[in-house]
Amino acid sequence: MYNIFVGKQRSLVFPVMCNGFATIDYAENIPDAGTSSDTTDDITYGIWAHTGSFTIEAVVTPYDIMGAGTTVSSQVAVPNRLTSKKIFPAHLFTETNDAVLQGETYLDKTERDTHEMALFHSTNFSLFLVNEALNSDFTGTHPNSMTGRTRNNPARYKVMAKIKIGSNAVRTFTSPVVIEPNRSSFVKYSSDDDLTGLVNGRTEYIKIGDATSISTTGTSDPALGFGGSQGIFFSSLDSTEVSVASQGKTDIFIRQNSQYINIGFPFLKSGGTSLLFPNNSISSENQAIINAGCEVFVKGRADPAYVNNSFHIACSFDNTSREVSIYLNGSRILQETHQDSGDFIFAREDLFLGANGQGNTGAGSASTNKQFMGEFHELSIVNKRKDVFSTLTNLTPTYSDALVYLRFEEVDE
Repeated sequence: MYNIFVGKQRSLVFPVMCNGFATIDYAENIPDAGTSSDTTDDITYGIWAHTGSFTIEAVVTPYDIMGAGTTVSSQVAVPNRLTSKKIFPAHLFTETNDAVLQGETYLDKTERDTHEMALFHSTNFSLFLVNEALNSDFTGTHPNSMTGRTRNNPARYKVMAKIKIGSNAVRTFTSPVVIEPNRSSFVKYSSDDDLTGLVNGRTEYIKIGDATSISTTGTSDPALGFGGSQGIFFSSLDSTEVSVASQGKTDIFIRQNSQYINIGFPFLKSGGTSLLFPNNSISSENQAIINAGCEVFVKGRADPAYVNNSFHIACSFDNTSREVSIYLNGSRILQETHQDSGDFIFAREDLFLGANGQGNTGAGSASTNKQFMGEFHELSIVNKRKDVFSTLTNLTPTYSDALVYLRFEEVDE
């Protein structure tokens, strides 16, 4: 079944390279019963008066904080995004002076790999999207193993919750990677892309050439030999850049009939016609396929299609069982137990959406602010644990249960 929606989707937008957040102001909502610095005698209500279980839900669209662009010498160009509010500008290989790059000053390429984006932030509870950059390290022991390559890989997000109870330390709960780029597309990114690597009508693999042989002489590393025609992904690689051919650790695939077989990833390009693999890494069955002649592919380009989608993210805490659960689009992706005793309460303070409220500016501010880059559509917090969500595209908290409800999708006039 398909859901069809008509009209523009509105949202609260935090574009890439922004410094911004929304505040749920404590002082503007809670009357001050005494001195402004003392909140213990205030007459609280709503979220600031709540004790116990809760569930937070948010419908958000994350942007790509890694960027896309040419970052490797002689590599086939990937279009660099310099004007997009949704995709971070790439760190260009041709620019050796990081100081002239605004993106590098705002959030440098190392910090992007593990950047935490605050969806909701307070002292006792915070919810984040955390990037886990795809690292192209060759993890074997071959002396020519590659160093890490993460650029040209769109961001991959985990969901992380931090919960503090009483005077205990903050405890952290982190899901696996659940929001990832697509590697199948109807798009031909370059006129040199060979679109023969189709699966169900979508380009999941890009052909890099025709294999003619695999040499396994003695104890040497097997060399995958190519015929007279190699694709641009192959021909553009120098001997030290072979592991970044397809925006990450470059698994090589051979095709037998309609089946794509992963034969691992090379550590070196030898001359202009072969790729070297670790010794004993290619099975005898796959060697026979190669020697009979076959096409060779890499995975398709990584596309951060999530920047044009929305995701329902939820986190619940059960004050009795101590269970912490995180959900994506209604499916539980983490379930753990909080080890500290006591009742959970939200601190009597401002609450923040989109950052941690520090409001720093200048170099490195995105990291210290835990800056979110993306869109908020809706957010709600209710006073009980939920494990079933009736709707994922919009939030419908029961009025009597609601502690916070914010909707940023205005209707067309």
